[in-house]
Amino acid sequence: PAATEIRRLFDAGMEPADALAAGSTVARRYLGLPGIEEGAAADLVLYESDPRDSPELLDQPSLTMIGGVIHERGDATA
Repeated sequence: PAATEIRRLFDAGMEPADALAAGSTVARRYLGLPGIEEGAAADLVLYESDPRDSPELLDQPSLTMIGGVIHERGDATA
């Protein structure tokens, strides 16, 4: 999964913000997909706290939304 690969980048010494970007915004650009802009699909993953400080949270999203549709909710989201 992407979370495992991002954690490996953390472990290899990459700055946390750069590792997360490599698995999200940078990857979207590479694939020719839009980023955060008007008209783009609402793909979001939310966490209880900042995964840059706690990369183990990458396996525990509170909410996952793809194309504006909620697919998963963690226990923390009501």
